Amino acid sequence: MNGIPFTWNRINAVFPESETYMDYEEYSITDIKKLVDYADVITKVIVLLWSRSGIRPGGYYFKWKHLHPVYHYKGKLYCENDEVTDEIKTSGQLVCVFIEIYAESKRWNYYAFITPECYHAILVDMIIF
Repeated sequence: MNGIPFTWNRINAVFPESETYMDYEEYSITDIKKLVDYADVITKVIVLLWSRSGIRPGGYYFKWKHLHPVYHYKGKLYCENDEVTDEIKTSGQLVCVFIEIYAESKRWNYYAFITPECYHAILVDMIIF
């Protein structure tokens, strides 16, 4: 409309060709199980974290104090360190664990959840190393 000529060949060269695009599918439970069955301890933790939490790649730099287990005991959920007693840990059921991602940042911090299986893999990893 403004009389400005465009070189469409240069503009279209920026975009990928349609046949190079691959439609990726997410991993199924069976695929994840195969990866975990043949993995060493550290790889198992990484696979479970990637598949269970959905955190960004930069979010893997968390500390042990940023893991908060959530227990179900007598119809209530307990997750704070001061309210989880030894009785709750032994008699209660571990429901999930939430991780504080970017915990030191006031602007970018958020929570991600992992399964009890992933948490147990992290515990085993910490005991071995």
